Amino acid sequence: MSAASDRHAGIGLQVRTVLAPLPGESADGLLGRVAAAECATRMLDFTRVAGASFSHHAALSRQEPEGVRLVARCIGADPDDLAERCTVTSLETREIAFFGLRIDPRHVAGSVRRYAPASLAASPHHRALWMLKPFPFCEETWQLLVEHCPSPHCGAVQHWRWTNGIDLCDRCGEQLTRARADEIPEDLRQNLLDALGLFHPDPSRREASQSLLPDGLARLDGGALLDLLSAIAGVVDPCIRYASNKRVLDQAAPPSAVTAAVASAWSMMVGWPERFERLIGERLSTREGRFGDGNDGATLAFLNLPRRSKMRSDARHAVSLLCDRLENNAASGYRTMDAASRLSVNASELTAARRRGDIPTVFHLGLPQRRPVPLVERSAIDRLAGRQMVPRFAVEVLLGASSQTVDALVATGVLEAAMFAPGDVGGRIYRESVDAFVARLAAASRTIDCETIPLRTAMRIVGGRFKPWPEALSAMLAGRIAFEFDPNAKTVVDGIRVATETAALLLGLPSADGAGTPTPMTLLKAEAIEILNLRLSAGATVLGDWKGTRTRSGEVPTSFVLDLAKTHIAPAEAALRLSTGCKGVRHFMARHGIEKLSDAGYDRAKFEALANPD
Repeated sequence: MSAASDRHAGIGLQVRTVLAPLPGESADGLLGRVAAAECATRMLDFTRVAGASFSHHAALSRQEPEGVRLVARCIGADPDDLAERCTVTSLETREIAFFGLRIDPRHVAGSVRRYAPASLAASPHHRALWMLKPFPFCEETWQLLVEHCPSPHCGAVQHWRWTNGIDLCDRCGEQLTRARADEIPEDLRQNLLDALGLFHPDPSRREASQSLLPDGLARLDGGALLDLLSAIAGVVDPCIRYASNKRVLDQAAPPSAVTAAVASAWSMMVGWPERFERLIGERLSTREGRFGDGNDGATLAFLNLPRRSKMRSDARHAVSLLCDRLENNAASGYRTMDAASRLSVNASELTAARRRGDIPTVFHLGLPQRRPVPLVERSAIDRLAGRQMVPRFAVEVLLGASSQTVDALVATGVLEAAMFAPGDVGGRIYRESVDAFVARLAAASRTIDCETIPLRTAMRIVGGRFKPWPEALSAMLAGRIAFEFDPNAKTVVDGIRVATETAALLLGLPSADGAGTPTPMTLLKAEAIEILNLRLSAGATVLGDWKGTRTRSGEVPTSFVLDLAKTHIAPAEAALRLSTGCKGVRHFMARHGIEKLSDAGYDRAKFEALANPD
């Protein structure tokens, strides 16, 4: 007689098929396998036959301890071993026994049977780790857990009612291994593996994960660590918390969001409490207005857990110590007005930089109201105050480069723009970045045996567009263009000489136009003359319609300069292209009937057709 044949056989009935529990298998999973082997119709048949008091509970994990022992005797299992496979320890606390740990039942998905299809295909048994809400994935296949039947005609949520088999749908009998499940991204797996190790059935895995935690957390028991991990994950992503219990994760939250938050929470615990303080400081920096934590209230809810939650005492103590740190960290930062005064900038400008994340924000818990107060990190302000800055126009003069070239060097990280430039409309550059750039040029230079020409002269071979100054300088630093450098020259660019044949390499460099910086609306006359490859006298004639003042050179529309450069080729550019002198250029143009359009030069289209026939 099978266990299903008589629902009222009474206490003492044992099944004919005794199955040994598999490593890490849940109590519900073992009972489900036995029930399927006994051809029982429902899981309730076993709880009733065994004589469990709560016989209306199909899931063994929801039975009271005496009922678990009766069921263990019924299926021929070790009662103590079965009780540790995710079952209730007492009706008063409702704590869950989990392989030697005692965890809050709110962290356990008891009524819903979650599964990983690929893992069931490898071994059709239910892993106890699948019942932990903060870990909706399987470490064996890295699949996210699913809970619905894969059949389009069913789609039922899997429970523990019927006994078709662990790998079959609870309702229609469809193979659950046919379900599709997304996989955990590679970059999250190590953190999730370490976090899951804290609660793994294998004691060696627990020890390995606990050894990664700082002393303040490594001493906590598994239940307190699970409380803390879940609560921190709710701070990382407030959307995955239960609305009524801020320290518990919502089982209905998207598994991908839960795993990402738990992976980050583990990183916070490994670097506790500094990494967590950095996180809540970053969230506070985005707050708009004078109140709130900038994190949808999740940070304050976490800090209030010791006073308003039934969190385990060890976990409450860890959070209380964190609150003490936040209440006494005023020396780690400046008030906004004090920091602005130290840097001689406007407070609004400093606040904007803090909100952008350019300057770290320190989360200070102000007393007596315990309100979040954003402070500006003291060490960052002290470093900024001690750095020497040079006006941008002075850097342009020192390098002998245009403002657009300096902007491009800043955009590519060769030069570092100062975060604040009090009193300078054009901005400032940190002096050490300029010195480092010049030192790198000096270190990369070498003696050239063949004939050389100044880089500024060689750059005349590029026409019809912006000069590739930043690209050329970067190529020199990278060793792709050989050059000599005289540090005693008037400007940095004037001190650079390249081989004559190197000029042709400059044609292959991309234009500086659009190199991470917006194209200026206007250009200084000196910049326009450089783009057009003209002499000063010819440039003054061509650009004579744009007058300057006694204190400022005239500015020319960028569009006008580029249009002129695309239609005209100056004699200096043509000479380098043809490897000849100005007289040779005149003979070439006359011989091929290329007329001089204006003082800006000859017809570029006709010249390019002859110079580049392809």
